[in-house]
Amino acid sequence: EIGEAGPRAAELAVEGDLPRVRVQALRTLGAVGDTEHVHVVRELLDDEDQSVRRQAARSLALLARRLDLNLEVD
Repeated sequence: EIGEAGPRAAELAVEGDLPRVRVQALRTLGAVGDTEHVHVVRELLDDEDQSVRRQAARSLALLARRLDLNLEVD
């Protein structure tokens, strides 16, 4: 059970002003997120910051492995 980590991380991933905040939120989602967070991570594949885009791809791959999902990274 992830408690409030998932929803809060999803919120910070989208609304965080600083790229490093969004990157850390994505790391959290990759580690403890659930299927409901996949869309948030996918959206950040188009973030303006390269480090956020890179972490979104890593987190999406991690979610796919952890949750046994068939996700394609565009």
